[in-house]
Amino acid sequence: MKTRTFDIPAGPRGRAVLADAIRTFAHAAYPPGGSDCAQVARETLFTTAANIETSDGPAQASRRHRVLLRQAVQWYGENIEEQSEQQRTALTAALLQLLEGEAVDEQVFVTARL
Repeated sequence: MKTRTFDIPAGPRGRAVLADAIRTFAHAAYPPGGSDCAQVARETLFTTAANIETSDGPAQASRRHRVLLRQAVQWYGENIEEQSEQQRTALTAALLQLLEGEAVDEQVFVTARL
C-alpha cells in the first residue's frame, strides 16, 4: 500500500524557513474572505506549515499537497526582497530539495529571513 504522506528531512532551521515560505504564500495567494475552496486551501497551507515547524524530526506532509507546497516555495523564492538573486536561487533550490525528500545542509537557511 502506498503511503499518503512524504517525509521532509529538514533540520530545525530548514523547517522554520519552509513553514515561513508556506505561510507567506498562503497570506498572499489566499487572503481571508475568498471563496470556500480558497479558504480550504488557505487553512490547509497554514496547518501544513504548523505541522512542519513543530515537528521534532523529519516533518511529514500529504502527498496530495506536494504540488501546492512546491508552488508556495517557488512563489516565496521569487518574492523575497531582502535576499540577493543568488541567495534566493539557493534557498528556493534547497526548499524544493526538501520537498523531494532530499536532505539539505542547514547552513543554506542561516541567511534566510524569518
